[in-house]
Amino acid sequence: HANPKGRLMQFFREASELAACGFQVFPVQPVGDDGQLRKHATDDLAALSVWDKRTPLWDVALTLGETSDVLAVHVSHIGFDELHTLSLHGLNVPQCPVSQSSDGEAVLWFRNLSGFAGRRVIGIGLTALGEGEIWRAPPSHDRHGGRWVWVTAPWDVKPPVLPDWLVARIVPHRRPARDFRKYATRRRPA
Repeated sequence: HANPKGRLMQFFREASELAACGFQVFPVQPVGDDGQLRKHATDDLAALSVWDKRTPLWDVALTLGETSDVLAVHVSHIGFDELHTLSLHGLNVPQCPVSQSSDGEAVLWFRNLSGFAGRRVIGIGLTALGEGEIWRAPPSHDRHGGRWVWVTAPWDVKPPVLPDWLVARIVPHRRPARDFRKYATRRRPA
């Protein structure tokens, strides 16, 4: 299942491997597509075969969140330093699927976190992406003109549950709101 940098995209082969992992996938144009076909995301091989006939060399994207039961953590170049610093404090990332772009950025794949939607910066160079977001899967094109590759593929390692320290960064604990009017009433001088 290795995806060398020069490997040509073949939509059905790539999409069916991801669908076998339970991901909802759909075709995206190699350049500039914002996921207009996401409403057609599926893990049904017959439907993917139809898409393959229409878009055989298109890239494959997957929906994040509940439908695929997966979320992504994008790691930029400076994000690797942040992960190293966190690991020095005992905050480690479990073994998980990892994809990497041609310029070295990475995506860590985890089980979905129910209720988390959109994007959230969770550290320096670290961004979590959840419900409503999409991501291109290897060997799709990356924004640098190269291709994404699997460092560790989801058929080799299943996306794990997020460690507690990452959950806390994605869904920060909120302090209860104080009712300052009641406070002011009780503290008013006589």
